[in-house]
Amino acid sequence: MYRCSLSDFIKSEIGHRTNVIATGASSALALMACNNAPELFDQIMLINPESLMTCSQIPNNHSKVYKFILDLPILGTLLYHISVSKQSISEEFSKNYYFNPYSVKSSIIDAYYESAHLGESPKSLYASVKCNYTKCNVTNALKKINNSIYITGGEEMDHINEVISEYQKYNPAIESSLVSKSKYLPQLENPNSLYQLIQMYFL
Repeated sequence: MYRCSLSDFIKSEIGHRTNVIATGASSALALMACNNAPELFDQIMLINPESLMTCSQIPNNHSKVYKFILDLPILGTLLYHISVSKQSISEEFSKNYYFNPYSVKSSIIDAYYESAHLGESPKSLYASVKCNYTKCNVTNALKKINNSIYITGGEEMDHINEVISEYQKYNPAIESSLVSKSKYLPQLENPNSLYQLIQMYFL
């Protein structure tokens, strides 16, 4: 569904081949969309994409049970609100998203918190992501894609070099570099350095 939505947006709103920048788990969706409709895509930049093993995970019995619980109107909603509380979001930024936890701005936490409560059913999307319903194996797509692909990530991100090597194993044409003084979200933590990479790659 997400793959088709991305392709449909390019067709209806952009109307020509376009460059795409995807980050984290959305990287796999961009690659699958490109593999399905390469005529819609030009260059692709992936920021801290998930490892190929993580991408290929599928819902198991445990995740199916967890999704069932999250879908419950009372208990599921309670668990969701705990998971996306300001305290939980702040801890996630400090431990996993930012290299320098002291640089996390309260305005960013507020924006993430607000986004987690927008829409008709934000809990449903959360459940689908957490329980691997949005995962897709991109190995075959990487082999077939002829579009130019560039991978970047935070220099302090755990195992980022191994992840890049995994992708290059299936598509040796992939170029890569790292953003210093950043971790999972270089676009927020070190935006100037990332912007320079984007200019160098896309222009």
